[in-house]
Amino acid sequence: MTRMQNSANGQNTTGGVEYHFRLYVAGNSPNSARARENLKRICEAKYRDARIETIDVTEDPRRCLEDGVLVTPTLVRVLPRPCKRIIGDLSDRESVAGLLAG
Repeated sequence: MTRMQNSANGQNTTGGVEYHFRLYVAGNSPNSARARENLKRICEAKYRDARIETIDVTEDPRRCLEDGVLVTPTLVRVLPRPCKRIIGDLSDRESVAGLLAG
């Protein structure tokens, strides 16, 4: 699990809103690697204080099924509610960032 933080000034860069993202991936497949990198860049740009949890379904397939994730990569915005799901490698970063904010 990772938490992006703005360590330069200790300020919350998301306006006091807590963001928690859960990314479901399948090992180091190309799409999963792109999704990890794209999420990292999105969070560095817009959600520096976000909590990022990565679930590798090759290591924990039961978790994927319990959470109702059938396709990887899948990004779930856990917080703030309501939850949102985005499927794919997150390559359209601006659109993904907008979907996560709304």
